[in-house]
Amino acid sequence: SPGIQSEVITASTVYYDADTQFGGGYHPHNYYQGYRGLMSIRQATEISANIPFVKALSNVGMKASIEFCENVGLPIVGDEGLSLGLGGLTKGVSVAQMAGAYSAIANDGEDITPTCYTKGVDSDGNVIIESKTEKERVFSEQNAYILKQLLTEPTKSGGTATACKISGKDTAAKTGTSQENHDKWLCRFTPYYT
Repeated sequence: SPGIQSEVITASTVYYDADTQFGGGYHPHNYYQGYRGLMSIRQATEISANIPFVKALSNVGMKASIEFCENVGLPIVGDEGLSLGLGGLTKGVSVAQMAGAYSAIANDGEDITPTCYTKGVDSDGNVIIESKTEKERVFSEQNAYILKQLLTEPTKSGGTATACKISGKDTAAKTGTSQENHDKWLCRFTPYYT
């Protein structure tokens, strides 16, 4: 996301997916078996290849990436290593924070305060509580469009989230699995729900 926003990368930017030792002893592996050589960011998103995303973070830069994450409500505290490119966070984020970040993509680059209700009324129909949502543009509509297109790739044949596709609806999804399967994430959105 920050790479596309800053125009450092595009969905078609190609990286070499190969066993790579990064500085500081960081040596990530792909969750699936093996490496696949040259691939675009679009292809890496489809199959959740790790190495291209770590290389992309290295090109984009840590400062821009952390700033982007914080703009969409993901607190990055003390996580300034390349594992950030794979979602490797020391303290992690909550499901609500992640849903809020993905909703900024679904909402065309506008961050809308996540809420679980719209209003509450009493037995006479009087509103006793109402959700107050705040909106803030955190990245461009053009970036959101590209991200939406990228995130449909995992739901296509051969992707990591094919089971998430909803017939007749635009569906975007991204999977993520941490080392030794400690965490497994699936973030999905349609035009209506995150």
